[in-house]
Amino acid sequence: LQAFIEKTGIPFILLNNGRGVLPDNHPLSIWNIGNVGLMMTMSQADVIVAAGIRFNWLFQSGAVIPPTTKVVRIDIEPTEINRNRIADVGLLGDAGAALKALLPLVEQRNHGQWLDMLTQAGYAFIDSEIKLRQNPSDPIHPIRLVAKAQEVFGTDALYIVDGGDTTYFGLVGFQSKHKAGVLSQSAGLLGCLGAGIPFAIAAKLIHPDKQVVVLSGDGSFGFNGFEFDTAVRHNIPFVCIVNNDCAWGMIKHSQELSIGKERVTCAELGIRRYEKVVEGMGGYGEFVEKDEAIAPALIRAKESGKPACVNVLTDPTVTSPATPLFYQSLKFD
Repeated sequence: LQAFIEKTGIPFILLNNGRGVLPDNHPLSIWNIGNVGLMMTMSQADVIVAAGIRFNWLFQSGAVIPPTTKVVRIDIEPTEINRNRIADVGLLGDAGAALKALLPLVEQRNHGQWLDMLTQAGYAFIDSEIKLRQNPSDPIHPIRLVAKAQEVFGTDALYIVDGGDTTYFGLVGFQSKHKAGVLSQSAGLLGCLGAGIPFAIAAKLIHPDKQVVVLSGDGSFGFNGFEFDTAVRHNIPFVCIVNNDCAWGMIKHSQELSIGKERVTCAELGIRRYEKVVEGMGGYGEFVEKDEAIAPALIRAKESGKPACVNVLTDPTVTSPATPLFYQSLKFD
């Protein structure tokens, strides 16, 4: 993979289980501008090489790729080659083996100018977000919450993100030195919400020596929050951080864009004390409203040795940069 990318000079992004095979800070990686970079790159590319990746909900089943863009798909599963989008070139086989076979056939290229343009455009889109990572805010900005969690748990932890806007902030904010060390529920075809806590239980069972951290939206927590009972009964400790913006954030902000703030329907949840639910099942819980309380609460949760929930109230007016892009891509003429 690395040899193919560096010879062709193709900008790349590693998703789902592939993340961590190459570092996020590789010179050709667009993870520095996150999902915004993914959306921008797909809309401008003349050729896309999809190696072992499924065109799931994040790709709108392939619909976000312009009809004129040539698609090369490499997959070991035959049914994936033309799933949702007919490939211009389909290669059946292991992604690594296929890329190795292609290596002598491709020319040395440099797409640095295009990569620079993408990076500059992406940074312009997320510039304010980058600044917010370093500065306290009241109410707490979700990306600031992620930055504080990263400081506490470091790159040796395994991170799982679960939600809509929450997934965006977690994917762009968390860094892990492990393969698949930042894993999202959106890895599946439909991006089903609520998988974060079950994923955490599985991750801790597989890697009992690693710190496992979940960043969950408050809406997502409502799906499988009671799996904390499973974690308590079987003594499976991890830390779940609830990014509590008191709403189905991505739904709420999409409604605001489409029908106006005054007509938002069934998307606001109010303040709910999820940490008390976890305490009631025998886990550890804390409620956080101020920036300076984030790190101490996370440290106490980590040191409790129990399945833990830190419920953090965040700014309900904040939406991720991915939401308006995603909303625009869903609009039809």
